[in-house]
Amino acid sequence: MAFRAPSAGSGQALRGLCAALEARGLLRRIPTPVSPELEIAEVADRVAHRGGPALLFERVEGYDAPVLVGAFGSAERAALAFGVEKLDDLRERLPDLFGIAQGGGGIGAVLRAVGDVAQLGRVAPRRVARRGRPAPSQQVVEERPSFDALPALRAWPEDAGRSLTLPLLLGRDAARGRHVGSGRVQLYDERTAGVPLAALPASFAHALPNERVPLAIVLGADPAALLAGLVPLPADLDPLLFAGFLRRAPVEMVPARTVELEVPTAAEYVLEGYLLPGERRAYGPFGERTGHYGPVEEAAVFHLTGLTRRRDPVFPAAIPGRAARDELWLGKAAERLLVPFVRLLHPEVVDLSAPVEGGFQNVLLVAIRQSYPGQAHKVIAGLFGLMPTLLAKAIVVVDADQPLGDLAGCARRVAQNVDWRRDVLVVDGPLDRLDHAAPRRQVGAKIGIDATRKLDDERHPRGWPRELAMAPEVRELVDRKWASYGIPL
Repeated sequence: MAFRAPSAGSGQALRGLCAALEARGLLRRIPTPVSPELEIAEVADRVAHRGGPALLFERVEGYDAPVLVGAFGSAERAALAFGVEKLDDLRERLPDLFGIAQGGGGIGAVLRAVGDVAQLGRVAPRRVARRGRPAPSQQVVEERPSFDALPALRAWPEDAGRSLTLPLLLGRDAARGRHVGSGRVQLYDERTAGVPLAALPASFAHALPNERVPLAIVLGADPAALLAGLVPLPADLDPLLFAGFLRRAPVEMVPARTVELEVPTAAEYVLEGYLLPGERRAYGPFGERTGHYGPVEEAAVFHLTGLTRRRDPVFPAAIPGRAARDELWLGKAAERLLVPFVRLLHPEVVDLSAPVEGGFQNVLLVAIRQSYPGQAHKVIAGLFGLMPTLLAKAIVVVDADQPLGDLAGCARRVAQNVDWRRDVLVVDGPLDRLDHAAPRRQVGAKIGIDATRKLDDERHPRGWPRELAMAPEVRELVDRKWASYGIPL
């Protein structure tokens, strides 16, 4: 299968991303026949641990479609997926007009106002008429839709079954009209699947038990749309409008064929169906990003009514585990977009980072510019109560001059600047559902650490020492003469 480079404004849909990855040597084709039952996962796991490229398994036993693993599995690949050189550049796609939030109305009002200024109507999701030519995601309509037609993987020996690991879930939402979410889908049989309750709109819980709630499961959607399903956006903001703003072009939509929903034109597969709110089945266990198996939970049951796809689809998959994986780097992309929102409520925050090494959301590093005593404690308390950072297990606050990407430097600030009685805050609160150390499910102790320099009113009577720094004129002298020293560094 040959991939063509994406055209301008294409938003880097999955096959466009494949072309970009291949052009940069970040994708390796695997021609050897492989099994979707554990074998693909073992190969991908070894490659991920060694920092290798994305993998396109071209010959999957029992299926015609190739399987793509690791498309977002590094900082470089994730940045490429969103059309930026580095993930930090995503922040520059958000406007510098957040100051109007001081007028009140919440973040949703801010974005609506920004939309008026920047004419965001141009990037709102757009329903397109195909005039007899099917949308790419509907080029083939399966007469007998079945999950058995998908090369879905079983990744770990004790997984409950095959699953869809990078789905975009589209439904209706009472607040914003459209729900966009994401969460692993467990395949039960050829016509039913389990969808995590946390990935569904809040209004789902209030639907009548026998009411059919339409849902579409989209595979291989535009990465910007997938990211919109991961970012906790304001309730009154359409996530696909946010996706269009990120990609600077509208997400094009067409009517689904068997349910009353709109689905993206740029996707590899679209699975249409419905949920019955009163119906539940066991979900899991599955291997997770923590490196452990997750708990068995309840899921809503999805009933498949339609399956459309491209003529030559690529099946996207992710292998959860300890190595740097797709979901972790997608999470890092979401994190970059959260910084401006956090700064609306906490202006002293300069940057924040959830290191991949900390399992992404468990550990949060925060750099602040402090101006009064106790400010770090105020930020810690605020972030423990803010929805995007609610599940953080540990928050470490450092001064603005400490780069958060320098983990050793952050650890040094903790070792040198912290008094364990004065600078540590321990509270009980919500935790990640995968935190197996918590004494109660999803509830346990959370720690905040103030590793900033202490101001005059906070410091020990002995005073706060000055940090070592060379005189600027000497640094400039050495910079000028560096080549003459002959040191190969």
